[in-house]
Amino acid sequence: MSLPNFAIRRPVTVYIACAMAILLGVVSFQRLPVDLLPDIEIPRLTVMTSYPGVAPEEIESLITRRIEETAGSAPGVEEVTSTSTEGSSRVFVAFQWGADLDEAANELRTRLERIRGFLPEGADAPRLFKFDTTQFPIMFLAVAADMDPRQIRRFSEEEIKYRLERVPGVGQVDVRGGQRREIHVNLALDKLRALNLAVNDVVNVLRRENANLPVGPVLEGNYELLLRTQGEFQNLDQIQNLVLATRRGVPVYMRDVAQIEDSWEDERQIVRINGQPGVRLTVQKQSGANTADVARGVRAELERIKSGKTSYGNTLDLKPVEYLRQQVAQ
Repeated sequence: MSLPNFAIRRPVTVYIACAMAILLGVVSFQRLPVDLLPDIEIPRLTVMTSYPGVAPEEIESLITRRIEETAGSAPGVEEVTSTSTEGSSRVFVAFQWGADLDEAANELRTRLERIRGFLPEGADAPRLFKFDTTQFPIMFLAVAADMDPRQIRRFSEEEIKYRLERVPGVGQVDVRGGQRREIHVNLALDKLRALNLAVNDVVNVLRRENANLPVGPVLEGNYELLLRTQGEFQNLDQIQNLVLATRRGVPVYMRDVAQIEDSWEDERQIVRINGQPGVRLTVQKQSGANTADVARGVRAELERIKSGKTSYGNTLDLKPVEYLRQQVAQ
């Protein structure tokens, strides 16, 4: 029996089959994920190594070339390129199309571990990254307020970032700009020389004293208690009253050889919004999440933040601006 004859003789069956196909199509269309780029795996790995405060020439000779030689001998490698900048080394390793990227990453990671001991002592361990299109940000948010740059950075991290990360589908929220708090210990070299102290001595004392260390288990009746010593600094007075050494029975305090300042780290990125200091937040979604749904969830959470009260005592006023920008006014 031909298809036209079957359709004429069984109209109800054909109608039900068509209705089921249409219903299945509508449900599939509603659940179809929306994304900017297709989910593809590019056979490319990036090796990043940080060595703060070192010039590009030293980065290239001490780190980049050694990583290039190691990565170039890995099986399946097609091309190796690199970029050396101040305090950072990036080596890009391209493999042949169709190569198993997970296996290639494991092999490259093993080879990098072998040369870890040949890298400079102050350099960080090489980090391996895959090129993943799902890691591209889906939203950019800008936060501006009538606050100190340190306060606006802390405000964004404590009042906005963690709430956006709770939105279903959000993978990570990165905060850039502002100023992060940093304690500066400005040493007086003439006083150190007079007391026969070296800079490394002061650094070692600070590192040793600013730590929470486990003591171990202690039996108390039928219970076993885990004890630890809390030694991290809580305020500037604790740093100033730190004993560095003793000279002729007299203790030498940190305040005797240094000036302690509650300051901020060096500014390497500046974010300004309408001439005011601000902070930029980038929102990344989880792999496989619907971009449109995640964006709607973020906007809904921003509205809830806008109507809520923060620990800073401010009622937020988030006003959407062009290019997905949000402005926060005190």
